[in-house]
Amino acid sequence: MFLFTLAVSRLIPAVFAISACLVLGRFLHDRLVKRSRAGARIGFGVVLALGAFFIVPYLSRTGFLVAAERSFQAGNWPDANQRFVRYRQLGGRLNATLNLDWASTLLNLRQWREAETVLLSGMRRTARGVNALPRAVLLLGVCRYYEGRFEASTKTFQALGTTSAQTYLASYFLGRMAEKKEEVSPAIAAYRRSLQEAPRFYPAVYQAVRLLLRNGDQAGAQTVLAGFVGPGAGAGEDAEIAQLRQAVGGRTTLPDREFYLVQ
Repeated sequence: MFLFTLAVSRLIPAVFAISACLVLGRFLHDRLVKRSRAGARIGFGVVLALGAFFIVPYLSRTGFLVAAERSFQAGNWPDANQRFVRYRQLGGRLNATLNLDWASTLLNLRQWREAETVLLSGMRRTARGVNALPRAVLLLGVCRYYEGRFEASTKTFQALGTTSAQTYLASYFLGRMAEKKEEVSPAIAAYRRSLQEAPRFYPAVYQAVRLLLRNGDQAGAQTVLAGFVGPGAGAGEDAEIAQLRQAVGGRTTLPDREFYLVQ
């Protein structure tokens, strides 16, 4: 639906512009035809040429933008990125939603620095501070985390506050960064906050269970796992849940694992 709306919103101004050129050309033609038929034709042609000079590049940009969004929605990240780049090279501007789509595309390609640049380009500084959508701030924190810029990432997630519907991701990444500083208890607390906001968020379950077992808190790990899958063995459970059950039962250990949460 968004793709259709985008295409229509871009084509309607082009249709009006084409109509205006035709009307203006006809008006000029009618004014000049009494003096010279050749001059009237030339005038009409000049108006059409000037209109084409502005309209054709606009339509070209529209084609790249719509194709970029279509590729984004299909998960074709390399193609989407190429078309977003071409759109910008042709002088196109992105609204907040499309800017986020491009940044998400780059995140899926694991081009962290480029994604950060795109996100920052969509933010505006005002007298009250930075004007940005909560999701843009969230993705900026994700970029900086995967770049290894943990201090900057922490400040970005903290600036997000509770204004986003996806604060469970901020809590998760804050937990990861606390863990990297060997702050185990704050890390576990952050993973628990993430699960309070999104009980089905597997990465937070995995990290919480792993750290609780590392601390010797088997009962706590069992409680986290039970909150995720329910008590008792589950027939047909996938390998990841089975691995957690085995770890809680003392039959295996869980390695530190990095989840790439970009889509």
